[in-house]
Amino acid sequence: MFKTYKNKHLSTHALRQRFILKSLALYKQQPLYTTRGNLSILLARQFNISKKNAYQYVFKELQKCLIPNQFVEEAGNVLTTKGPRILQRKGIPSYRLTKMGILVTSALEELEIKKRKELLEDYLISAKISNIYEFSVNEQLLFQLRKHPEFALESIRQGVIKYIEGRTNHPFDIIQNSRGKTIF
Repeated sequence: MFKTYKNKHLSTHALRQRFILKSLALYKQQPLYTTRGNLSILLARQFNISKKNAYQYVFKELQKCLIPNQFVEEAGNVLTTKGPRILQRKGIPSYRLTKMGILVTSALEELEIKKRKELLEDYLISAKISNIYEFSVNEQLLFQLRKHPEFALESIRQGVIKYIEGRTNHPFDIIQNSRGKTIF
């Protein structure tokens, strides 16, 4: 997702993964737009490639990266009136972001700050809190997000990068430094 070449440009896989996450975040209220077919149409328009190639890219990125890493999950099926009878009965699978997917998507610079802030706020408000430490971290982040959104989003971005690289267990682990003090 954040993999770059030596010249600091994002790889094509990273660009496609980011675009899929961004599209799922933008169309989260419209399950019709979150099917593989519609995601591939959006990808084809964005990257100027054929729809057939775009469908293969969407399928590959979903099956090999985004679903196994639990950033995306199947949200159900969208029923159709056209096409093969099996699709009319079962429907076409649609996808949505998981909680971790929402957090990762809030770290993408491709989204405007207002949308990133909204995603992070949704994550923090709906997060299940199991201990007092998680509660204090969530409260600190909500406070910083409302007071200094750019700083809060950048710290989450750094945490997400370290999480994806495997250096932390959760993106919020970066909030506490080595001496046990929080960075906020």
